[in-house]
Amino acid sequence: MAFAEVFSFAFVAWFGFAGVTALLCVFLYPVARHWFWSLPPAIRANHVLAWTVAPAAVGLLLTSFIFLPTVLSLLGITSDHCQADGAGFAYHCLLHPFISMERELPWFLLFPLTALGLFFLGQMIWELWRVRRLVRSLTLASAPDASRGIWVVKSEWPLAFAAGISQARIFISEKLVRDLAPPQLAVVLAHERAHLCRHDPARYFFARAMACLHVSWLRRKLLEDLSLAAEQACDEEAAKQVGDRLLVADAIVQVERWCHQQRRSAPVPLPSFVGSQVVARVESLLASSQKPGWMYRMMIGVSMGLVLIALLFAADPLHQLTEAMLGFLVE
Repeated sequence: MAFAEVFSFAFVAWFGFAGVTALLCVFLYPVARHWFWSLPPAIRANHVLAWTVAPAAVGLLLTSFIFLPTVLSLLGITSDHCQADGAGFAYHCLLHPFISMERELPWFLLFPLTALGLFFLGQMIWELWRVRRLVRSLTLASAPDASRGIWVVKSEWPLAFAAGISQARIFISEKLVRDLAPPQLAVVLAHERAHLCRHDPARYFFARAMACLHVSWLRRKLLEDLSLAAEQACDEEAAKQVGDRLLVADAIVQVERWCHQQRRSAPVPLPSFVGSQVVARVESLLASSQKPGWMYRMMIGVSMGLVLIALLFAADPLHQLTEAMLGFLVE
């Protein structure tokens, strides 16, 4: 079987699985979101990231599993998975395609999906180019501070953020370095270093690229929730470093007050030390910190095990159902 045929069928199958997953997320995420608020911010950020990439990841996982019976048959681990007499319907097999798959997928299906795939790929390249250009421009406008491990931007904006994909850097404006009290500056540094340790710039870039498969309102909500959870996780880490949750809240309010005086938001398309979610972050710091219980860890482990077992048992029916649906489209 030609590689191009396998790839085109796998591509269509991936889009189908991704579309169904994105549709399910529309109904399920608002329900799951209520439960997420009871989780610590760092764990909540992981959950929201998983939901953000779910269409692409689930599509890839299910597409891989539909090839599992074929691979096991080719390796001789199992007998021929094709049920020549018992399937009950005519389908196109990826293992025996020589006659049945001579016909190609219809252009009205393949062309739009190819265009969508190229659009998503182009958007990822565009986002990557924007980030690289931003980091390069900021680096040229900054001076390194080796003692603190930061880049000081020559600006009177109250800026503080981490940017970059493979080699992320911390950028802080001269105004914050000069005007913040030493304990408040320590909070800002601890917060941004937490972003680097969590690889938040790369995670946020990945999430923005993968979120394209969601409907627009859910995409915005997921990215907002991810940004808030990441900021709150770094607030918690900064509070541990400085040993004072109120000091972290005070630093956030101080920087936000300077932003408000300038009557404009930060001129960078990245999550920064302050933004539109200041109230939620300060309220979280004024409350007691959340810690995951053993029940949560056990529930996650059991759930992942059950999903894996279910996929292994569903691989063969899923394989045949996918082939039947693709065969129907070819007819």
